[in-house]
Amino acid sequence: CSRFYVAWPQEGASLRRQLGPAPDILVFHGVTGGTLDLFQMYQLQPVLNHLEQIDLWLISNVAPRPAAIHVDTGMNRLGLSEAHWAAAARMLPKPTRLISHLACGDETSDANQAQLARFDKASTLWPGIPRSLSATGGAYLGRGYHLDEVRPGIGLYGGGPTPAEGSTPHTVVTLTAPILQVRDVKQGDTVGYGCAWTAPADTQTATIGLGYADGYLRSASNKAHVFVQLQCGFEPIARTCLETKARVASTFCNGNDVRKNGTSRALTAQGIRRAHGLYFAVRRVELTKCAATQQRTVLPRSPEGDVRDPQLGDIQRMHTGRRRQFVHVGQMFAQ
Repeated sequence: CSRFYVAWPQEGASLRRQLGPAPDILVFHGVTGGTLDLFQMYQLQPVLNHLEQIDLWLISNVAPRPAAIHVDTGMNRLGLSEAHWAAAARMLPKPTRLISHLACGDETSDANQAQLARFDKASTLWPGIPRSLSATGGAYLGRGYHLDEVRPGIGLYGGGPTPAEGSTPHTVVTLTAPILQVRDVKQGDTVGYGCAWTAPADTQTATIGLGYADGYLRSASNKAHVFVQLQCGFEPIARTCLETKARVASTFCNGNDVRKNGTSRALTAQGIRRAHGLYFAVRRVELTKCAATQQRTVLPRSPEGDVRDPQLGDIQRMHTGRRRQFVHVGQMFAQ
């Protein structure tokens, strides 16, 4: 890859130290007076989101460096409002990239076509400039949304909307945690803080070594499912606390692993989306909020380009032919 996007200039500086001078590194949040030195020192490109940022970049950039322009086409978050497009084009007629972002890229929505039309309109002010509109979701909307560049993020890890049959990417992140204790609970007994769950009958419960200290959302309390040795799902029954989580258990032994995701996208989507009511897969949390409490190791690739997890005993297929690796995180792995 010869071009990378990050949110903050500090991330760009860290990436530059790792990758050296060759690749382009663009910073979505743009530039401020306090970060100009980072942009100059580490040869970063800001994505300029409003006229004040363009002005600051032009005035302060003693040794002129390139920058990209972000136009808002309907997201109403970052980006130049349509009323400012013409002024921005006069101020910076030759940006390196013209960027926008789809609000409904992971859905089939008329809003996508409307944003594409607005982006085409904006592009007439910057003729010949490479364009980028779509992230992972937009990549599945068809070639008309690919333009010159697609910015895959979660898609690199097997995430994204439900694509056409036969092209579903494979889940490449699975979080596991040990079962610390299995106990018998009598009918009427309560479990967890606030007596959040009352046993409707004599049963067993399992306490899992995973909590919000590890990045597992407390809002997932009493929601979603876990899988024991990749078998059927078990429902949570108590509040997520700092380091542990209680679940209704079936017959299994202490020391087994509980997997938060499973090995297929279907297991990821079930429960998580329904429980949260959002387009949300646990991968997003695992990739961004996993704490230092979780061990990280690298899994080997086979000569065929697959990555084998010895704990699963099967082969996880790469969802594209691109070079990638699995990272095992506290017994969590990702490409």
